[in-house]
Amino acid sequence: MEDIKTVKITNKENELLKLVLKFRYIKTNQLQKINKNKYSDTINERITKLKKQGLINTIKQTTFIEKTEHRIIYLTKAGRAYLRQKGEKNEKALNTAYKGDTVTKRFINYCSSIVDIYIYFLSILKKNEKLLFYSQNDLSLFDYFPDPLPAAYISIKTPKETRRYLLEYYDEFIPAGVLRFRIRKYLSYADSREWEENTEEELPSVLFICSTENKKRHIYHYAKDLLNKRMEDNPSIFLSTKFKVLNGGENNVNIWNKVE
Repeated sequence: MEDIKTVKITNKENELLKLVLKFRYIKTNQLQKINKNKYSDTINERITKLKKQGLINTIKQTTFIEKTEHRIIYLTKAGRAYLRQKGEKNEKALNTAYKGDTVTKRFINYCSSIVDIYIYFLSILKKNEKLLFYSQNDLSLFDYFPDPLPAAYISIKTPKETRRYLLEYYDEFIPAGVLRFRIRKYLSYADSREWEENTEEELPSVLFICSTENKKRHIYHYAKDLLNKRMEDNPSIFLSTKFKVLNGGENNVNIWNKVE
């Protein structure tokens, strides 16, 4: 591993490091999709160089199935030190980034799913639209988001308007009761008007991505019942599934169901 003070990398390699910091774990094929499947050889060269310099590492694969999958990249302690030296201010993100291959496969899969959702939003962008995608690591810099933090905050800007979303993603291991509790928390957050007071903007729409259609239908009816009983202004809540997110961008179809 090179001395951090002597490490020299390109702007593109620095962008790769920041993507790893943003999502914590990211697969090589996801990097290729983010780059619209261009320059796959160049991306692999960047990964090889950064790994040789000790700034990133890859998860050790054990089973045959895992060995046939794309490599999973994470930031090393040296990678954290390099980004800190280059002016990265998000200390909380830096401190949580270095867990290496000691975390569970479930957590790695969760992080990978957030990257897939980011890729989905990239895929549906129209001409003249700009995507800003703030991961949970990014949001640790702010104190007015819902607690616990959403999986992401998404902003899509056009010359005429900005559409904003708070994203909730739940894998197949999360029981429906957790989603019901989260719906109630968002209603309380909307009533607090904390978002409006801190941003002078309307509360973003809330996107829930569920693991199955059955769970989505359950949450839809639960949320609809709560909204119908309220006297206050209701937040906009939209539901979808991970399957639809993974396939919706390619098929260019609307994957969201509004609770109303």
